Amino acid sequence: MNKLIFSPIKFIKKYNCYFCHNIKKNKKILPNFYFISKLYKKNYKTKKYLFKKIKYGSKNIFKKNILMPSFLNIKKKYIYYFIKWLISFYK
Repeated sequence: MNKLIFSPIKFIKKYNCYFCHNIKKNKKILPNFYFISKLYKKNYKTKKYLFKKIKYGSKNIFKKNILMPSFLNIKKKYIYYFIKWLISFYK
């Protein structure tokens, strides 16, 4: 990823988010980013909550017994860039 320009699509591809999520169409495993964006409001608590879910993984958020893996190797600033894009996706 270029240090000067953040691309959410490159981020999604690089970290295999497409395996479980899509942009606007639901996949069998988990909801799409558009749906997730509608779920969360633009506030500090949401950003912190989503950061923890992406960085450290989560379980049973949308479906029982479905795990989201941790992404400990992603730099903090890139996760926050992605979250900024995600929560502004739905208007």
